[in-house]
Order: sequence, then structure tokens, then C-alpha cells
Amino acid sequence: MNSRNVIRAAVTYAAIGLGLSCNDTTAPPPSDFSIVVRFFGTPMSAQQQAVFTAAAARLSKIITADVIDARTGADEDLSVDCADSNSTPIAGLPTLHSELIDDVVIYASIQDIDGPNKILAQAGPCLYRPVSAGGPDTLWMPAVGIVQFDQADINTLVGSGSFEEVVTHEIMHVLGFGVLWDVDTPNIVTDTGTADPRYIGSGGVTGCRAVGGTTTCATTVPVEGNGIEGTTNSHWRETTFDRELMTGYIDPSPNPLSVMSVLSLRDLGYTVDSTKADPYTIPGGSLRATSRTASAQAQTGPWERGLGMKYMMVLDAKGQAHRGRKFK
Repeated sequence: MNSRNVIRAAVTYAAIGLGLSCNDTTAPPPSDFSIVVRFFGTPMSAQQQAVFTAAAARLSKIITADVIDARTGADEDLSVDCADSNSTPIAGLPTLHSELIDDVVIYASIQDIDGPNKILAQAGPCLYRPVSAGGPDTLWMPAVGIVQFDQADINTLVGSGSFEEVVTHEIMHVLGFGVLWDVDTPNIVTDTGTADPRYIGSGGVTGCRAVGGTTTCATTVPVEGNGIEGTTNSHWRETTFDRELMTGYIDPSPNPLSVMSVLSLRDLGYTVDSTKADPYTIPGGSLRATSRTASAQAQTGPWERGLGMKYMMVLDAKGQAHRGRKFK
């Protein structure tokens, strides 16, 4: 979450000591869905900002329909709303003042995380809205999220040619991929805590069959069950899907965002254009029971983590954030 580094995408977040320097970039609206990226903290280069803009623009084309607006309270302090499980405020995040959020706002920055070749990125949603007005308090969509990269590693990522793929992967998590699978009711991932978790959302299953998984995904999609916090239960299974972008490991580019991942967003309540997925076919077309390849084994430590929040922070109809479901 680089030659094939482990992606960690549990949604643990360390406090940051960065000054605010916001810089909004919104992709031209190709559909009714908008992802706004706001840069803060250590300034990113124009090239790095452009990568975020391009990734956000691409996903704004894949998701085609507006979602319900969310409005924050008069003084919504994101540094508190996005605090980790120890309630440590996140320095540098702003206070929003009765802001209408349409549709997702992402705060992106570079920070000092833990030095070279360790945690490269941390990401996830931290403020949610209900899927529908007046609907059951069991289904949510992200409204605000965070994506950050370690300043010790970002230039290596850019030089490898994988940076935009990694940013896209992180934004997918902000949109809820792997994060809301076992939080929304009903859950769309089963058998968590075992070596064989399975995704049961109809979009993901349909997409898997479309890329050659008629046997692999006869009824469910294999989910990563390696037991590594942040990877397990929140990504497609590496030994089955290999280079697909949303597995728990990243290969040298290209790592395609397949129709399976695109249609999985439909299971979270988004309207998507599946024709904008990358070409991809499951290696062998069936479940591979092999262990990780040698190149994957060379890097087994975590490189990505998320926002280790204890509770969902949900915006109510009056724009006030309150505790929602407790994360498992």
C-alpha cells in the first residue's frame, strides 16, 4: 500500500506535524461525480500534484453519477474527526465551515513517516455520509479522506513509473474499497479471520467472471487472507489475481484496474462505467494455490497503512459529525 512491495491498507494513522498549505485541484467534470484533491503539509512538486489530479480525474470518469451531498457543521475540525484510535489530533488538517461536499474531498500530502523503504503511504476515508437521505443507518459513503506519502520514498516511486498506479490504489481505498466491506450492513466479505475470506458483492463477482474467473468466481471472489494487518480481508487475493491493481501487492507497472475492481464500486453504491476499466485477464483463469512469487517474497514488510480510526465519523442531516459504527 517498488518492485512488488507489500500494500498495507488497513484503515493505523500516526499524528503528523505539518503546516497547512492548501492547494485545490479539481479535475474537469467528465461526469456528475467529482473528486477534489487538496494539498497540504510539505509542498508537492507540480509533477507530483499532476499525478494526483490525473488519478482523481480518471476515477471521476469511472464513477458517473452524483452521490448524496454532505454538509459539514459550522466548525468541523478535521484534525479531530480524522484522529487515530488513540485520539491523537492530526496537525495540519483544516477546520471546515459549513462546507457542501460534492462528492469526495481528499487531503493529500507528503510527510515524514518512517524513513526509506518501509511505510510508503497511508490512506483512507475519515468522514462519511449516509448512502441515502433518511435511509437506514447501516450504509455509508466516504465524504472526506486522506492520502499521504513518505517523503523518504516518494521520489523513488515517481522514478519507478508506478506512482500514478499507487495513487489510484490509495484513492480507491478512500472511496471505500476494502474499507467498507465489513462495515456496511450487510457485509460483502465473509469468512474474515480465516485463510480463505471471500467477497460476495454481485458487482465484484460479475467482474471477476468477465475477466476469466468463471471457475475462480463461480459464487464469490477470493480475498487476501494472509493474516497481515492491513492487507488481509481488504484486497483481492495476490496468488489468484497477481498484477491486478487492488491486490495486496504491487508489481512493476502495469498494474491494471480491472472491471472486477470497477464493478466492486457498484456494490458500495456508486454508479460506474465499466468500459473504462483496464484490459485484464486472470492468470490461468482459475484459482492458483501457489505461494507468493520470489519477487513478492523479497519485500514482505508493510508499505501502506490507513487511518486507524476506532469509529466511523458520520455527518448527520444537520452537518454534525457523530460516531457511527465501530471498526472491527
